Amino acid sequence: MLRSNVQLDFRCVGVTNSRHTWQIYQSTKSQTESKNLVFIGNLPFTITENDLLSLSESKVGKNLVRSVLVPVGKKSKKGLGYAFLDYKNREAANKAVEAFDGLMYNERPLNSNFKDESEISSKKKTRIEKNTIFLSNLDLSLTEEELINMCNDILGEGLVVSIEIPVDKFTRNPRGFAFIEFVNVETVNKAIAELNNLEVLERLLSCAEMKRPSIAQVR
Repeated sequence: MLRSNVQLDFRCVGVTNSRHTWQIYQSTKSQTESKNLVFIGNLPFTITENDLLSLSESKVGKNLVRSVLVPVGKKSKKGLGYAFLDYKNREAANKAVEAFDGLMYNERPLNSNFKDESEISSKKKTRIEKNTIFLSNLDLSLTEEELINMCNDILGEGLVVSIEIPVDKFTRNPRGFAFIEFVNVETVNKAIAELNNLEVLERLLSCAEMKRPSIAQVR
């Protein structure tokens, strides 16, 4: 059975019968120990179970998800910006991690990993740094040096603080996107204006600002 609207202790919100709550807790706990449990982070706080199922069907395939967990705050009852999808086999879970990690969803670049490797995954700090853009649809041959040179030519010298081109964890090949941190928000805005839809090696680039959750959203 698919369950959403789960609190941090993974007891279903609104269930008052103690026996029923215990059964849900035991079932959910076993799901979080699954070897095929995939973590997805940087989700919109309004994401629903059905949204995630639709996303998985479009990117991974149909009838591959065993269950979905969307944790919510104990007081706010709002989503916390991450979720867990339990897949029926390792092949589907691997495909999900590869599909979701770096995927742009509602103007937010998602991050994804296996649950036991993510540690509720707030560890991917480099992807939510201030003044950072997410640049996608890159030719796989592009290097960090070439991207820095491109930024220097288009935006000006000395404005790039850091750059990361993630690689596939299995093949070690570039995944076609990058995270670029700039010195200030003005450069971020200029980068979005200049780099979005820019054609590089016969590919139109897509550029978006990395967004941090606001204090109001996480309460």
